[in-house]
Amino acid sequence: MKDDLVLIALVLSVGCVGAGLGYYAGKDIGMSEKDREWQVAIADLVCPSTPSGVSTTTSGAVTAPAAAPPSAVVVKPAPSQPLPPEEPVAFEPTPEAEDDDPNKLIPPEVAKYIPNMVYGFSAKTPTLGDPKTARVAIMVYGDFQCPYSAQTVPLIQEIRKNYPTDISVTFRNLPIDTHDQAIPAAKAALAANRQGKFWEYHDALYDVGQTLDASMYNRIAARLGLDMDKFTADFADKELDYIVQADTIISGRAGATATPTMLINGRRYMGAMPFSSFKHVIEGEIERVNDLMKSEDLNLFAARGRITESNFKRNARTDDRHDESLDALVRVPREGTPMKGADDPLVSIIVFSDFECSHCAKAEGLAQQLMDDFPGKIGFGFRHHPMHFHKNARFAAQAAAFAQSQGKFWALHDKMYQNQQAISEDDIRSYMVDIGLNVDIFDAQQKAGTNESKVEHDLKVAAMAGVQATPTFSINGRLKEGILEYDIMKATVEQAIKQAEDLIARNIATRDGFYDQLVNLIPRY
Repeated sequence: MKDDLVLIALVLSVGCVGAGLGYYAGKDIGMSEKDREWQVAIADLVCPSTPSGVSTTTSGAVTAPAAAPPSAVVVKPAPSQPLPPEEPVAFEPTPEAEDDDPNKLIPPEVAKYIPNMVYGFSAKTPTLGDPKTARVAIMVYGDFQCPYSAQTVPLIQEIRKNYPTDISVTFRNLPIDTHDQAIPAAKAALAANRQGKFWEYHDALYDVGQTLDASMYNRIAARLGLDMDKFTADFADKELDYIVQADTIISGRAGATATPTMLINGRRYMGAMPFSSFKHVIEGEIERVNDLMKSEDLNLFAARGRITESNFKRNARTDDRHDESLDALVRVPREGTPMKGADDPLVSIIVFSDFECSHCAKAEGLAQQLMDDFPGKIGFGFRHHPMHFHKNARFAAQAAAFAQSQGKFWALHDKMYQNQQAISEDDIRSYMVDIGLNVDIFDAQQKAGTNESKVEHDLKVAAMAGVQATPTFSINGRLKEGILEYDIMKATVEQAIKQAEDLIARNIATRDGFYDQLVNLIPRY
């Protein structure tokens, strides 16, 4: 893999939907049906554009990091970015090209900028930090005319401030079809990169925002003290067009279908979210890399690459596939989780939930119905995942953590979901009194941080499992987001039961304590 560096990609993507695959509109370069559904769900909050030839529908409802609306929104395909006259509009396979080799559809002058691995990049790719010391490599897919991508600037600054040596940040271009200055701006930033000023130019472009026009590029370059003759010549260099085209192909293969998208050691995240949303992910990834280096005596490069590979496999859960291997599951332990239903379940359904999320309250009815239909086989557990945009969710989670310590979790849980329209701190305190909790003890634990530590622990478990929205159910390690049709949930439970019975029959696990054994069987890396 010559000078390609295997780095982990943190991709923020929920800003501008349908990240214009520009030159390759209509080609299948890695977008799953689930990704297309996600695009539609967030369409009201982003730049409304989808790749040509892509039709989308959605079902279910989730509270996403960017507050995705529950209703379906149909997004009409936008025209693709035209190519220069001397280039074909689309690349058709040559007669000898094989259907399973998409690289044969790509011109060689573009293909040479595409790394052998989706999460790889070359020494020329704009990067902050030192890949030789970074436990976590973040890759940001952005569009300089996308207002949501602009929000990654303070996020990157905050990440770099908190993790000065453990993080590297890489940028790839993902120009949106409807943004007329997205490609010229990308080329201008790459021209600045040739003079070692990419990130300064990157920040300056986002400062200008959606008012970008052709006159801006030279003014920014002059302000940054660039050699103007070189900048002008580099801006006109055809190589920069090829790099932008390569970036868009890589983005599709990485599942980045909107801007901004971030890959964190290969974990895919869409949307401009605050630092607090990524803190647990980053710290969990640092811990995983350190643990793997120590336990298997690997160097940093090997450990980070292996974990990135693992995370890309985890991303595949969003594809419409039915992989029943242990590699396809995520680790969601029951330890410390309030549970009800079967004492020793064959299937554990654990929901990541938010007491201020209206969909969460409705979704739990599905779990109860499943417990009724599979008596003695299912246990139901709750883990906290308060969303940053719900102002009372964090306090509600802390109160529920206290109630758990007093043996009254489900009583307060039911009370808060039954009264979601009145869930202020004062309201929650009154509910605590109603069910016999001592608020003075609660206040003492709040000062000590006891309740918050439980919430933080659940958020870390969620981050490592790849949870990004509420409600999200883990059904023996199979993640399901939103309010799904009962038949879908039931079929997933049946798959989990079949797998469990097979593992028991092959003496890989025993019936007693099965779920805890299953968690330990799921690969960590």
